[in-house]
Amino acid sequence: MDTKKSSFYLVVDDCGMPTIGAPIFSKQRIGMGHYQVIVDLAKEFGITVMLAFSTAWLNSTNKEYQQTYEWNNILRLLDKNREYWELAFHGWDHSANGTQTEFYDLEHDQRIDYDVQETHFGMGMEMLKKSGLGPTKYFVPPGHAWELGVTDKIAEKFGIKYMVTNFKTMENTYQYSSKSYVKLLNREGVGINYNEEQLDLNPPKRRIKHWSFPVTPQFASSLVHTRPLHLRLMKMELKPKHLHSYMAHIGNFDPESRQFWRQFFRGLKRREIHLCRSAAEATKQFLGGE
Repeated sequence: MDTKKSSFYLVVDDCGMPTIGAPIFSKQRIGMGHYQVIVDLAKEFGITVMLAFSTAWLNSTNKEYQQTYEWNNILRLLDKNREYWELAFHGWDHSANGTQTEFYDLEHDQRIDYDVQETHFGMGMEMLKKSGLGPTKYFVPPGHAWELGVTDKIAEKFGIKYMVTNFKTMENTYQYSSKSYVKLLNREGVGINYNEEQLDLNPPKRRIKHWSFPVTPQFASSLVHTRPLHLRLMKMELKPKHLHSYMAHIGNFDPESRQFWRQFFRGLKRREIHLCRSAAEATKQFLGGE
């Protein structure tokens, strides 16, 4: 591809979680429909999507929980469509020591003990294999938070070669260094706003969902006209940056968002933004052919 041309590769965080964000944040369930939207989009546009899994909830022994979460159906869907998604490790449970950033406490600017990080890595990577998803060479630290010389060293020990993170977050917490034990891949968020409105004027109650893109640093010129469940991408142009990928969350793929995402990817193509067909392509492009 033309190296001067803007490109796009999508990484979806928080896969494996049974609710949007985490159970302590929301009771809105993540079901098979979310993963079906991703698979269908990948098929339609001839790409893969990287799914970053937090693993504590996989293969639960609680049968009632399994039935509610639809994990067995999700696993079958993913197993039948492996050519349309790629795996990344997103930690054990997205938390440690009371913080929601598992490998570094951003809120208090404090490190997470080496032993805690290593334990979470060991449990998580083993669960990926037991669930039938793993292994993987990619690691996406929750909240882009990790400790240089510690987290990357542990990651390498467990077979990780690439860490997908955000360089700006790193600079805000500890000095970025090229001496990492793994190769670092820079990313930014897509910038999705999601709102859900409860309409109580006339029974039965119904909800209206909105997905929209604000004007954000990662998009130099973007505008989305939003109506209830009808979204029109009017202009999209990626700001020239050296990025490996863009981030969304599994909760952004509610089945009702399908048409929104189709319009989004069509908008990228209309703007002649290259859709990377695989993680390998995005990684090679970012690293300059390595």
